[in-house]
Amino acid sequence: MKYHLKRQLVQIYQTISAWFSRFVELLNEPFTWVLHPSKWRLRWMALFIIFGNPLFYWAWTSLFPQSYESLSLRLIASLLGVILLIKHASILRGSFFWRKFYGLTLFIQFPLLFFIFLYANDFNSVWLGSCVAMVLIYYQTTDWRIATNCILASILIIISAHFFYFQKVITENYYLFQLVFGFSWASAIVSGASSANLLKQNIVNTAFNLGVMAHEIRTPIASISIINHLFREKAHQLDDNQLFKLSEKLAALLKTINYQIDGQIANSKHIQSTNQFSACDAAELINFTIQNYPFKSFDEGKIVTIKIKRNFVFISDPQLFSQVISNLVKNSFNAMYAKEININEMTLTIFIDVIDSKLGSKGRISIDDNGVGIKPKDLKRVLEPFFSSSRGSGHGLGLTFCNNVINACKGQLHIVSTLGLGTSVELELPIQLQTISELLPHSM
Repeated sequence: MKYHLKRQLVQIYQTISAWFSRFVELLNEPFTWVLHPSKWRLRWMALFIIFGNPLFYWAWTSLFPQSYESLSLRLIASLLGVILLIKHASILRGSFFWRKFYGLTLFIQFPLLFFIFLYANDFNSVWLGSCVAMVLIYYQTTDWRIATNCILASILIIISAHFFYFQKVITENYYLFQLVFGFSWASAIVSGASSANLLKQNIVNTAFNLGVMAHEIRTPIASISIINHLFREKAHQLDDNQLFKLSEKLAALLKTINYQIDGQIANSKHIQSTNQFSACDAAELINFTIQNYPFKSFDEGKIVTIKIKRNFVFISDPQLFSQVISNLVKNSFNAMYAKEININEMTLTIFIDVIDSKLGSKGRISIDDNGVGIKPKDLKRVLEPFFSSSRGSGHGLGLTFCNNVINACKGQLHIVSTLGLGTSVELELPIQLQTISELLPHSM
């Protein structure tokens, strides 16, 4: 009996420990500022803010009059909704400023504004119900951790205002609010964390299956490679130049396929959060990537030029970052071929430099080509998952993968393009050291 009790206690401990570890992992996941991002979802949210505020002002002053209402606060919130409606595409594109503006708009519209009216109306039943509805809506519009932090901030603002300025008499409604709102808030936190965990697990499982499938494809590819090796030897024996050239082309295709498989495995690895971060020398990593890139011909390899002005070291997963450079180089070649220019007219230059500013130094890697360029309307969406500016080719995940890897390095990816002239992709990365040799201990 004691043995079974001990085993059950151990199982309970292991379950709680596993749950806590997963909860900590969720806390450390990158923020998802917009849940279920889509144009129409953001538009409806903006319209709700624009027209909802004056509508509720009319309801709480005419239909069901409350002791406190403020037209000025309602108009400020509506104005934020107007800006949100105009800039919803920038938010979806992942613009740093507008992403933060989205979070600020929701913070003001939901917890801050609702708690101001709640406090001013003495925690009455109307605003108690409104706040319960607000917290559930809020957790469906942004990351649950952002929502939790913003609600805590709003509560601290109201408490501070009460003790240091207003000093109103607290009624019994206040304690009722604590009970009801506390329960709904806790439910929203659990629901948000559970949804985030479920979404993460679904993505990880999908990535795992893709990785397994990519590994499985290697077996027949290896068999084809062996057969092609025998095929090449036979061509030598027969002194058949045409067969030998066909064998060389097949070998080049196999190399490209293996390279694509490596990319899928790297993407799968990134999604499953098994990144092996280490110090990376920018010049060494890019030189290695270009040397191992599966160029279609010798002339393609001569097009790529690497120019190093100031080298730097950054922290990343070398395999993933190498795949980023490969994806960008592949995009550049696709853009140049789409322009239908002669291979001797193609230019693809990779610049490595350090940019100094008042805020500190950043490493910059720029990949410039003279390809067909990107249309202005497409440029706003190229980082969106499953969007491809090249119709009929690509799955629209390459640049999304690149952006995710750069974000994981605490860096930023910028794209500048002129239709018909070319594209420049800039990777800005936090510098750890000027050179990798600074990591090594100095000799005595």
